[in-house]
Formats: sequence, C-alpha cells, structure tokens
Amino acid sequence: MRYSILTATGVSVEYLADALRQSFHATVQPSNTSLRVLRYSAITRAKTHEERMLSVPALAELLLANPISNAVYVGYATGELFSLRQLLTSHLHEPDEPEGAAYVLRSLVLDDYGNIEEIRLYLDSDLQVMVGMPSSRASIDPLTRPWFLAAMEANGAVITTPPYVFHYTGEIGVTLAERAGAGDAVVALDITTRDLTTQLNKLQVTPGTHMALVDEAGHLVAQAHDIIKEPLTTEEFQLRTISSSSLPMLTHLLATELPMNTLIPFEQGGVEWFGFLSPLTDTAESDLTLLVAIPGNELFAKLWQTLWDQMLWTSAAVVLCLLISWKFGRDIVRPLQLLTGQLLSLRRFDFSAPIGVSTVLREVQEMGRMLRAMTRAIRGFLAISEALNKEQSLERMLENVLQESLSIVRGRGGAIYLYDTGLNALDLATSEGGEFQAQLLLPPVMFSDAELARHLRQELHGTCNVTLLRSRENELVGALCVIRTPSQHEEESQAFATFMQQISSSAAVAVETRKLMNAQTAMLEGVIRLVADAIDAKSQHTGGHCRRVPRLAQSLLDVVKQTPNTPFAPFTMSRAQDAEFQVGAWLHDCGKITTPEYVVDKATKLEMIRNRIHEIRLRFEVLHRDAEIQRLEAMVAGMPEEEATLACQALQEELQDEFAFVAQCNIGGEFMHPEDEERLRTIARREWLRFFNDRLGLGHEESDRARQDGRHGALPVKERLLADKPSHLVRWREGLEPPVQAGDPRNIWGFDMELPEYMYNYGEIYTLSVKRGTLTAEERFKINEHMVQTICLLSSLPLPQDMQHVPDIAGNHHETMDGKGYPRKLTGKDMSVPERVMTIADVFEALTASDRPYKKAKTLHETFSIMQRMVQNNHLDRDLFNLFLESGVFLEYASTNLTRAQQDVVDVTPFLVPPSEGMGEEVAV
Repeated sequence: MRYSILTATGVSVEYLADALRQSFHATVQPSNTSLRVLRYSAITRAKTHEERMLSVPALAELLLANPISNAVYVGYATGELFSLRQLLTSHLHEPDEPEGAAYVLRSLVLDDYGNIEEIRLYLDSDLQVMVGMPSSRASIDPLTRPWFLAAMEANGAVITTPPYVFHYTGEIGVTLAERAGAGDAVVALDITTRDLTTQLNKLQVTPGTHMALVDEAGHLVAQAHDIIKEPLTTEEFQLRTISSSSLPMLTHLLATELPMNTLIPFEQGGVEWFGFLSPLTDTAESDLTLLVAIPGNELFAKLWQTLWDQMLWTSAAVVLCLLISWKFGRDIVRPLQLLTGQLLSLRRFDFSAPIGVSTVLREVQEMGRMLRAMTRAIRGFLAISEALNKEQSLERMLENVLQESLSIVRGRGGAIYLYDTGLNALDLATSEGGEFQAQLLLPPVMFSDAELARHLRQELHGTCNVTLLRSRENELVGALCVIRTPSQHEEESQAFATFMQQISSSAAVAVETRKLMNAQTAMLEGVIRLVADAIDAKSQHTGGHCRRVPRLAQSLLDVVKQTPNTPFAPFTMSRAQDAEFQVGAWLHDCGKITTPEYVVDKATKLEMIRNRIHEIRLRFEVLHRDAEIQRLEAMVAGMPEEEATLACQALQEELQDEFAFVAQCNIGGEFMHPEDEERLRTIARREWLRFFNDRLGLGHEESDRARQDGRHGALPVKERLLADKPSHLVRWREGLEPPVQAGDPRNIWGFDMELPEYMYNYGEIYTLSVKRGTLTAEERFKINEHMVQTICLLSSLPLPQDMQHVPDIAGNHHETMDGKGYPRKLTGKDMSVPERVMTIADVFEALTASDRPYKKAKTLHETFSIMQRMVQNNHLDRDLFNLFLESGVFLEYASTNLTRAQQDVVDVTPFLVPPSEGMGEEVAV
C-alpha cells in the first residue's frame, strides 16, 4: 500500500512540473512577439519627449494585450529613458500619486546643459494627464542597467534577465529586452511570474505540501501561499534565498544532491518528508528548479487515525489541567497582563502613560521599575530632540539639553562649556545643581579625548563625568559635565560613557549648527550695513541717512508694539518679522546706487558735474567787455567821450543786474513767479559773439547731440545769451526705458509713474525756469526712480520665505495715504504698519538732516508743522504721526542727530492732528 501511494504521488508531481513548464512558455511567448513588433516602432527613433509622447497609446495597448506585463520602456544610447507602467492595486503607492491614476509615465531627457532630467506624469485610463510632477534630476541611468547592456551585446536577439523583484510593484518577474532596429535604442518589457505562483497554488498535492521555484543561486522565484520579497531599504527589494525562508525542509531538499524527477523520502526536524526535484527548461540566464516537499503524515493519514484518537483523549486531559492552572494562576498573570498593556502603549508611541504594577512577584515588580526608567529616558530623549530642533536661542537650547540629560542619567548637577578658540579655553554656558568655574583653560597642546577629559575632571576637582562635544569635522565645540553619586560611578561606567557620548554628539552638531546660523546672520547683517554705508559714502552730503532712518523707524515700531491703547493694538511681530523689517529698513535706499551723484546732491538748477552758472557768467563777462569795446569804437567814430562812457556804464550796470537775477534763479526756491520767467526769457534773447568752434573736444554722445543743432556756420557767429538747444535733450535709448508705466508689459512690480519724454533736458532756459527747488522733471524722475530700482533689485534676490516682504518695506516709504505717492500709487489700506512707519521716519530724517546741500535743516517746530500739513493732506498716517509725537520717540534721535538750535519744541500738543482732520484709512497690519 505504501509503495502504491508513493508511485501515484510521483506521477502527480511529474504532471505538476510539466504544467509549470507550459505555463512559463505561455507567459513569455506573447511578450516576445510584442517586443519584436515594438523594436521597429517610431518611438525607438524619436529624439524628443514630445515625439515619444505620440507613442503612448500604442504602449498602453501593448500592456493591455499582455496582462502579465506591467511596464514597457525604451532606453536610448544618450542615457535617456521613456517608460509607461500600469498602476495595479497591489503596487507600492507613491506619496504624490493621484487617486484614480491608471498609468505612470517617466521620461528621462537631456536638458540644455547635458544633464538628465526626469519628467513624471500620471495618466488616467483614457491616457489623459492627471498630474505632472516638477522636473527633477534623474536617479537612474539606463546605460548601466543589465537589460540594456545585455540587449546591446545580443545584436538583435531577445534577452531575458534573471528573475528579480520589481521596484515599483513588489512583484517578481523577468525583463525581456531587444535591441531596436535603429541600433541605438533598446526596447524592454517587464513580465511577472504571478501565473507560476497561481499554478503552484492550484497543484497542491496535499494541504501541507510545500512547493517553490528557485534559480541556480537558490533565490525563491515562486512559492505557494507566500510573498517572496525581502526589503533592504525603503526603496529597494531583493529576492529571498531559500535558506532565509521559513521552510527548512525545502532548504534541506535543495542542499541534498538527489536525482531529478524522482520522489525520495527524507527526514527534517524529526518529520518524514517526501521530496521531488525537477528542472524547468533554460528560460533565462540561469536554470529554474521546482522543489516539492510532501509531509509523510498526510500521505499516510489513515495509518495515523488511531494515534489521533489517542491524542484527543490526551488533549482533553491537558485542557482540564490548563483550566485548573488558570484558576490558581489568574492572580499571577494579571500583573503581567497590565504590563503587556503598558508595553502596547509604548509600542503605539504613547510615552505619557503610567508604567508599573503592584504584585507579590519581585521579578515582575522589578520589570515594571525598569520599564518606568526606560520610559522616562525616552521622554527625556524626545525633549532633547525637540530642544535641538526647535529652540532658536543657543542659551535656552543648552539649558533644556542639560536639564533633560540630568533627568535621564539621574545626575545631581551638571554644566555645559563652549570652546573659545581665541583664548583656547572652555567658557561656562549653563549649569545646574553645583558650582562650576566660569572658565577652564586648556593645555597648549591638545591631548587625546580621554586625556583631555581627565584634565578637565582634575580642573573640576574630580567631581564630574566629562564628555567632549565635537563637531562633524571632529573639532572641539565644548564639554558636557555631569555630577553623579559614587555608587553610580561604580556602576555602568563604560555603558554610561557610551550613552553620554551619544547625547553629546547630537548636542555638538546642534551647537555647531546654531553657531553657523548666527555667523551667517551676522554676515548678512554686515553685508546689508556695508551696502547702506556704501550708499551714504557715495555722497558726502547724505552720509548717515541709511543708518539714521532704520534706527528711528525701529524705535517708532517698538513704541507701536508696546503701546496698548492705539488703533493698531494688539499689534505684534514675530522674531522673523522683526528681522525682515530690519533688512528692509537698512536697504530702503539701495536703489540710489543707480542714481547719478550730481542729481542726489544738486544744490542749484544749472549744476551737473559742475555748476553751469560759471559758463553763463563768462558770457556776461564777454558782453561786459564788448560794452567797453563799443565805447572805444564810438569815441573813435566821433562820439564825445562822456556820452560814450555813460552809455557803456548803463549797459554794464544792466548786465550786472541781469546776471544777478539769473544767478538768483539758479539758487531755486519755493516758487518762481510768471513775471520772473518772462524776464528770464527776455534776458535770454541777448546775443553774444562766439569765435571758437563749439564742436571741438566733445565726447562721442555729446558730439552726436551737437549735430542736432544744425550745420556749423562760419565763425564768428551770434548766439543767444541763454538757450534751449536740441543738443540739450538726452533721449531714452530705445527699449531701455524704465518699465514704470502702468501699461508696460515689462512692469511686473505694479509701478504707476509718468515717464518723462526725455532722459535728461539740459536746456538753460528750461532748467532755470524750474518753479520749485532745483530739479527738472527729468531729474525729479531720476531721483524718484531710486524707489523703482530698490524694488527691482530686492525682488531679484532669492529671498527666503520669511523675507518676502523686504522689497515692500524698503520700497514703499514714498507712498502716501491718498494713493498719490510713488512708485506704485499705493493707498493707506495697501500698506502695512511697518511700511507706514518707514514713511514717518524717512520724512522726519529728511526734514531735519543738516547735510543736504540743496536745503537748510529744519527745526523741530518747522518739521512738525510740515508733517502736520502732510497728515491733514492725507499723505502721512495720522495715528502714527500722533504716536510719534506723544511717545517722545523723536527726543532721543534729536539729542544725538540735531543741533541745539533745531531742538526748539517742548510741547507737541499744537501739532497733534485730531480725527476730524486726518483722512487715514483702515490700518493694514
């Protein structure tokens, strides 16, 4: 009977092996055919991503026609790759995968710099793009993949890789690849071995039979009722070897050199088994072997029936004993159950639950105590980690680390020292529970860490355990000192040292990081102040403006934050917003780098690089001399000397008076009357005789403009005393006009300014006719343009997220509450409180500054009067102006930056603007 059962079983197993061979051939053959068709398709010759996208429908149809194929791809000799993969229900989901996606398309393409970028698209079942991920640097090189290299060497033959676990689906399979007809590309198809697994599950000889398919290296390719993958990392998988599986009988069967296709008995773990080995045909680069292990007890089940009945009676007796044991052992088990529940809380990362039980069993109680200590240590580690990651202040971070470290190790006290490279000493940063020296001097020659720790313990009179803090470059950062009891020193000495070294490593990296951040912040602030100082140094007359305004603005902003009863309350700013305001305030005039110096410092109307009044004065000198010549010529012609002299004196006195008038016009003022303009034009009509060529000695651009004045006549020529010539007009270079007009498509910043027709107008009559001040409309625009340049320059910087408002803080201090300022005509509701504060500070500093060549410094009375009118005209914020006066924030500024003569205001009440007069708008915080 035993022989018959074995014979029938052997026949069944041979049938099973034949069925598997046929299943594998049925799996591979359709894919081979599809691959040969694909190698001549247009995608193998496509050069661009767009051309390759045209083949997506064909690739999707190929995958649908081959159910066991889950991916098709084409690799190119350029290092590019184009792949389409089905998203199956069993695949590993990606974080950014949209719900309902049917395919994922990956395309590796060369960019303009020769780098490989990855384009990833998710497609629905209709092949429509659902989500396109941003381009990123490619993480795979097809030129190094085994399937690509093997296919290129095979010269047109289909190659099959050894089985492996697919990265994106977790399934086992092989890759079929073939060199394309074009020769410089490889087409490939991933096919799974899931049909072989299905066949193994169907062809079970007995319920306890174990079957597996392995390659020549012993890797599991298919196994009944199992998932054959073992994670290496979160992103890679490898095939499990038969030796690492939970099936020792199959391991024994493979290790034993048994004849093929023969059912052989063997014993494994005291159990009788019947094994069978059968080779599959050569399907890949390595052979596959079928392993079958059938338990003997299932083959001879009837022989064991009697034994089974006896086991039932035995089992009943065992159950009865267990019931009795449970009754008497319940009180013993309950504490263990409580501990188990507490351990489950820890497993769920709940470290706040109480740990410990009350029991008569000393071992269980000790276990609860140890768990309680472990939980306390974990909570301490979490607190240290949070302090290292979140605490911005180095001092507070060190305090938290020291406190939690002492709690974990049950230290009586401790300290953290930081290394001072200049003094070669350790300075005390924080301490707790003991007296520590403020500074520990280090030896001139550094010892090993152990010797240096001993030296520091001696300096601390041997009371501390010292652990050095070292950076990632192994440079000394500081030291962590912990005071412990003598009994603690005797216990766990080596384990404690290792534990403290782990804590100190994290603390050292955090200290190093904070120091680097502080150094970078200091360097950034230094560069900002360097730019501000450079702008001030550019003009000897505006030196200090870029330093005074941010300090005054910060003082006013601090008052706004600290004053509770204001329209702005409650108004707060984070540390990052304070830093952002400081950067914007210090760079508020950085655009002046582009403003010509003579425009910034222009004290008279005719001033350019030099004051052109001297040139006009020389013309008057010529006319004055000509009057003397005319007197002599008249006397020669017979006119009486007295008459000729009187006429000469009258003309010269008239010239003196006219020049004095022209010179006064050049000074500029608050207003120029129409009758003065008419007199200026009358004086301009005087003529003088020029004997020299005015085209000589000119630069290229000035010479080009001079040609616009017409042909050069024969010398001498008569010229007007004052003139507006075409050569005085400097035109904008085509296409380089500043993008400040609202309709300019280049204007991406929202500027709304009027662009003058000309870049500069140096006309003498035009310039002297300026009604207010000394600047022409073109020069006024050039001054105002510094705000445009400020915003453009700062907007071009790669500012971090917490510095995104720097361009607005720096560039909006010339806006007004009524929306008539520049450069963007913002209204009060468009500006934040810090931006309005900058406006107040800039106006006050400009009015009181004593270093401006074009105006005299105003007193406080004059300044407040002007600013009061600006508030009443809805130019300045009423509430901020009143707070500026009432808080007295200007007093400290005035004491250090204004002369005694300017400080003439004691009572600011007359300058306060009541709500009925202010036209302020809602505050934008």
